[in-house]
Amino acid sequence: MKLNSKNSISILIVDDSSSNIDILANILSEYKLLVANNGKRAIDIAIRLRPQIILLDVMMPGISGFEVCRQLKLDEGTKDIPVIFLTAQDGIDDEVKGLETGAVDFIQKPISPPILLARIKTQVKLLESQKIIIDKNNSLESTLIELKLAQSKLVQNEKLVSLGEIIAGVAHEVNTPLGAIKSINTNNALTLNLFISNLFHLQLILNNHQIAALNVFLKCLKSDFATLSTKEERSKREILLSELEANNCNEFLPFIDQLVELGIYNHNQFLNDLSSVKDLNSLIDTAMAYSKIFKSQEIISIATNKLQQIVMALKNYSRKNELGEKVTTKLSLGIDTVLVIYQYKMKNSVKIIKNYVSDEYINVYEDELIQVWTNLLTNSLQAMNNEGTIEITIEDIDNFVKVSFRDTGKGIPDEVKEKIFDPFFTTKPREEGTGIGLDIVKRIIEKHGGSISVESKIDFGTCFNILIPR
Repeated sequence: MKLNSKNSISILIVDDSSSNIDILANILSEYKLLVANNGKRAIDIAIRLRPQIILLDVMMPGISGFEVCRQLKLDEGTKDIPVIFLTAQDGIDDEVKGLETGAVDFIQKPISPPILLARIKTQVKLLESQKIIIDKNNSLESTLIELKLAQSKLVQNEKLVSLGEIIAGVAHEVNTPLGAIKSINTNNALTLNLFISNLFHLQLILNNHQIAALNVFLKCLKSDFATLSTKEERSKREILLSELEANNCNEFLPFIDQLVELGIYNHNQFLNDLSSVKDLNSLIDTAMAYSKIFKSQEIISIATNKLQQIVMALKNYSRKNELGEKVTTKLSLGIDTVLVIYQYKMKNSVKIIKNYVSDEYINVYEDELIQVWTNLLTNSLQAMNNEGTIEITIEDIDNFVKVSFRDTGKGIPDEVKEKIFDPFFTTKPREEGTGIGLDIVKRIIEKHGGSISVESKIDFGTCFNILIPR
């Protein structure tokens, strides 16, 4: 997600020198600029207009740049605005003090246009990343609210009664990825600040050749974040250890575990180029932070896809065709919707085998078939006490589509099997069933011009077979 354009990014320039302001304004002419020539006015503008980035001179009469930054970080409305200090001083003490007050970067005077534009571009990219996280977090919060509202509207219809039973489980399924997003949202700002701080430090101590090597290093970090087994990790470590020693790259030996974690499994020339860096700890910390940022984006993507799948299934499950007309669809779509909704009951204790031999588009009452798949699935889960295997098959039989639900439950006695489609017949306790589930299933299938039958053997399981005309 990109911010619309450069002129949509507002930058507040704060400097007591009008000539410096003119220079900065000329360099940043493509951005929307705000100007203040003293600290007091800078604070006032920042609070009223909320610029997205602040360029702040350190040495100013009256309120210094450090004090301006400190006050901005105390204000709830301006505390998250990135501040870049402009200074003619080159002392490390000023840099430390500036970072402690909340600045994200330092730029030395006289200003180098390429460096200034590059630093601003970095901040814009960080703003884009933060906007993605905030937008997705807001979307997930809205999703959870929608699910809770849906719970209060479940009435009468057995399909909605079933939804009422599962809503708590679905809410739990939503809370898991939502918790991941919230955790990332909390920690990502710290990781970004650590990355920027370390990167700034490294730029001060690395020569051009080492900066190029660092760039190669960061590009080589793994992006799939697959977890290695203990055996695989040990093997990768031994290979890397051997190659580092063989290439006289012993400076990285203390960091071999971090290198393997980052996906560096073999010796590379950039390691030799960086081996003379005085502060390898900061270099490794920078790489770890960089990797964590990308891993966070991957987690957000996975969590969002999971939520989209749940919400779409819930939406498909809950919707009602007000006209009561047939629609053209695949039977597998409705079955898969129900499987997603009931995932919270199955987890790792139930194995689902899907044999969709034939899965063509046919005309059906889609909403009503959702109830059929729901009843058959819940019957199988109850028969197996939520532990076992359910095999679902879709295939063509002459002019019909045959759907079979086969489970490894306890089976149905012959004397009961003859009555299971009778209205209000049930072998369950009153609080667990009304006996109308399979009667409804039979009526829906007959409405389609089809039929339903059952095969069962005690201790081996049950299979419901449905035929629907194509």
